[in-house]
Amino acid sequence: MQLWRKFACLGALLAGDVLTLFLVFLACVFLRDGVIAGERVAGRPHPFPAPEIGTGFFEVAVILVLIFAYQKLYNRRFAFWEETKRLLEGVTLAFLVTWVIVLFFRPARHFSPSVLGLAWVLCLAAFPAVRILVKTALTRSGLWRKNILILGTGPTARRAAREIRRDTALGLSISGFLAERKGRTGRLLAGGIPVVGVVGDYRRLIAALNVREVVVALTRLRQDRIIRIVKACEPLVENIKFVPAIGADFTSGVQVDAVGDVLTLTFPRNLAKPWNRLFKHAFDFILSFLLLLAATPLFLMVAAAVKADSRGPVLFVQKRLGRVGREFSLYKFRSMHRDAPERLKGHFRSHPEALREWKKYQKLRGYDPRVTGVGRLLRSWSLDELPQVLNVLVGDMSLVGPRPYLPRESRSIGPTGEIISRVKPGLTGLWQVRGRNRLSFKERLALDEFYIRNWSPWLDIVILLQTLKVLVRREGAF
Repeated sequence: MQLWRKFACLGALLAGDVLTLFLVFLACVFLRDGVIAGERVAGRPHPFPAPEIGTGFFEVAVILVLIFAYQKLYNRRFAFWEETKRLLEGVTLAFLVTWVIVLFFRPARHFSPSVLGLAWVLCLAAFPAVRILVKTALTRSGLWRKNILILGTGPTARRAAREIRRDTALGLSISGFLAERKGRTGRLLAGGIPVVGVVGDYRRLIAALNVREVVVALTRLRQDRIIRIVKACEPLVENIKFVPAIGADFTSGVQVDAVGDVLTLTFPRNLAKPWNRLFKHAFDFILSFLLLLAATPLFLMVAAAVKADSRGPVLFVQKRLGRVGREFSLYKFRSMHRDAPERLKGHFRSHPEALREWKKYQKLRGYDPRVTGVGRLLRSWSLDELPQVLNVLVGDMSLVGPRPYLPRESRSIGPTGEIISRVKPGLTGLWQVRGRNRLSFKERLALDEFYIRNWSPWLDIVILLQTLKVLVRREGAF
């Protein structure tokens, strides 16, 4: 039965990829012949079906499927953004190989440059979208769904559970946790996942819950006992994933090596490398310059609205902590009244619960007496942050990075501050796309440290794309 499910999922993924490529080629040929005026091959338009639908599509399809298979896109489950990265790499490589074949082995008259070029661009958008649709359909049918069991109930186990549930593309259904000791059975952890038993019950529960994969996050047990549990689980499930205690802080870029018979993990510090910092700085400057040009009319409209709404300057300038702890002037559109400190003190005196909220989040997540009418609108759409593009252009900030902390928050940051101070703060970051103002101060620090330790160009691109979604939905904006 399990083998049948695997073949059904493989067939659906393959069919989805091939059908997507065919429809893209078909659309490109129609666009070429009907929209792109004046393109002729051998003095006349292609008859239908055009050569691209024949040999061109076939060659790209074969190359693409082979590359996807090499990237394990048919036999492994990846998180959405990791799979998207692999899909984009595979599509680009497939079309590059096709171009080489066209250039050296095929007569030019058999292929249209515009069709191949446009097909590549459309495939970059189409493949991730179709993949998620196919997996959603497979999950609803039950074919893609896989029951898993998490061994452990500590912080590492709970964080692993939250990340698994966050990404529906994985198709993983968490049946429950197994506790290291008795007394925790029946509790709900990580947003409602039950503790269904203790670690010693794993054999019975794997069979009873139809578990196909086990996640081992037993950070409180001795290593020799963990190894015995892993070996005992091997004949019972398809896969076993081991999450070390450091798995919450180090993920991307970790290199697995063997020194003789000893397994080692190497943790690269990507943002400490000069070439990576130079690439990130160039990326920030170019993109922020283009953003400033495009948003200039919006800048002028917001500035006029701020000035008309309340007395005071258009821009709010505040000292923040930058790289190596150096203070810089951060720019925002003013969203508060000029007497904001006095209003806040009075609010705390009449609303003690607001003071408790301030101590936990360093923000007021509900009513804030300091904010103006226009300011509330600006904050709900994060438009007050737009002038920080100027901070990126002058080199004080990055487009993506840790939160720009206030100097008075330096004591609360603690030892994490040494890591955060290695890089420039960001206009957006993981703290923006994982909850924003709904996060506690401690949670923001943890996400900033995670970003610094696991930085990559792709991570920056993912955060920027997720930021657009957060802004449109106004998630966590106060």
